[in-house]
Amino acid sequence: MVTHDGNRQTFQTEASTTDLAPVEQPRFQADFACAYVVVYHRTEARTAELKNGESLVIGRAWPSDIVVDDPALSRQHARFTRSDHELLVEDLGSRNGTFVDGERVERRALRARQRIALGDVSATVHWVSELARATSEIDDYDRFMDWLEYEIDRGKGWDRPVSLLMLRAEANCEAAHVQRWYETVKKRLRPIDRMAAYDTRSLLVLLPETAAAAARALAESMLGALDPTLAPRAGLASAPAAATTHQALLTRAKEALLATDAKSRLGSIVTDALRTIDSDETVAVSTAMLELFALAQRVARADVPVLIVGETGSGKERVASALHEQSPRRQKPFRALNCAAIPGTLVESVLFGHEKGAFTGAQSVQKGVFELASGGSLLLDEVGELSAGAQAALLRALETQKITRVGGTSEIPVDVRVISATHRDLDQMVRDGAFRLDLLFRLNTVVLEVPPLHERVDEIGPLAEHFRQKANERLQTSVSGFDSAALRALTLYRWPGNVRELRNVIERACVLASGPVLGVADLPERVRDAGRSESSVRELHSAAEGHSDEASSFKEQVRAYEARLILNALKRADWNQSLAAELLQLPLRTLVRRMASYGITKRFDSDEKH
Repeated sequence: MVTHDGNRQTFQTEASTTDLAPVEQPRFQADFACAYVVVYHRTEARTAELKNGESLVIGRAWPSDIVVDDPALSRQHARFTRSDHELLVEDLGSRNGTFVDGERVERRALRARQRIALGDVSATVHWVSELARATSEIDDYDRFMDWLEYEIDRGKGWDRPVSLLMLRAEANCEAAHVQRWYETVKKRLRPIDRMAAYDTRSLLVLLPETAAAAARALAESMLGALDPTLAPRAGLASAPAAATTHQALLTRAKEALLATDAKSRLGSIVTDALRTIDSDETVAVSTAMLELFALAQRVARADVPVLIVGETGSGKERVASALHEQSPRRQKPFRALNCAAIPGTLVESVLFGHEKGAFTGAQSVQKGVFELASGGSLLLDEVGELSAGAQAALLRALETQKITRVGGTSEIPVDVRVISATHRDLDQMVRDGAFRLDLLFRLNTVVLEVPPLHERVDEIGPLAEHFRQKANERLQTSVSGFDSAALRALTLYRWPGNVRELRNVIERACVLASGPVLGVADLPERVRDAGRSESSVRELHSAAEGHSDEASSFKEQVRAYEARLILNALKRADWNQSLAAELLQLPLRTLVRRMASYGITKRFDSDEKH
């Protein structure tokens, strides 16, 4: 085991003595030689490599290879066994059972990233090829962002933390290039951690199963190990406390880095629960957004609750800010609360405050957000993430316009206009029993829907220009504009992360720009590929199938090779995308994105056969 503080513990393994019959499950490819079992327990994650022919037993006591002190585990709970073609998990007659993706099993061949539960202990398996491990120590940016998204989604499902570290060498010298110092960072990472170059002097580090305190200690260790002449700095943000999406977490890590200086080299966003909103980032030129802001202006005058719905990153916070700024309450406080970033045990304290001594750590009286926003407006962002108990407490506060601090007895009157926002379908949540109907009625007197960015194509150019100007101011870059090819690619891309993703793309492009004008080559690959035409896709398919050896450039030959790998994997998996992603060792989202980029569909395979 390699922990973030650098301590090492070797897990002894022994060959399995159990004769296991073959199991009809997807087989390993021959080059998938490196398998890792990652065990998660409370705030700790342990990683052990499982080599061919070895087995690993997890249990509560010796002689288990990985001992986890948890009463839900049996003394020897489950065995993981690795052969040259599969990785098996076998329950060893445990009391509480072994589960794979929620199904209790006696023995099961595993696929990458399946959820394995051993009592109250969880585990996953990861495997990579020797070639990939030797040549791809730093992920490309798109692949890294896919992994970050995956880890945050997994963290939500298992209630586990994920941290993102952004390291930068501020010195203006050749030695500041990422390639010159990433090895120093790598030595302090576990096999499940990942790295990617954000730009030539900045490195992103993904730390699954790592809470903010442990990530901060690791960041300080890295800064201390790096050559001080590089003037290294770091920004840290952890999910879910600082953000609940991968694009938002990247934004928070960059903000933390920008807040550093020569004396304070490490910045961190501890929590994003209570924050202010920069309304200067509202740009509305499309018909849909102009109509939305016109409606918001009319609604702002009426002191009624408003529910804002829309995809994550689409601009719901900006609409809420506009509602407050155009209301009679504009001279009073405007507070924004990210409900998804509050630990479940602290929700009522954050909302309503607490008295001194109300719980361990409550050393003084603390006002809640309702009191802080009294007289003004309160945005409850991601309101759909509130627990049942928090929903009941919120409903009472809305009905009575009074709150009681945790540990207190007296009621405190409050005068707050509540604006709520969510990307969830609250009506469906009501039908599923996950959200209170009476609370929904209290929140949705007026509903404003923010359209996703791909439905506001005429707004992409103005937003990109706005973010370019902001990037020049914040990052001291000097990009003067965009060329036509770059603008075309920006408008053709679908922007699943909406405005927040566009901002991140433009900021990174400004840092990486090779000239005074941003060109298509300065954009991430997923955005560049958006403009590929149907004819060029068919040409690429022809090259990928080996029907042409005339790919005109190195880049096209690489693309043809990648398309051929994807096609071959899909055919071997009988066009099962999940299995093909495992064969290629790609996150499923990456495979789907690459298939869309190359226009790969089963139809093309059928065309070839006919």
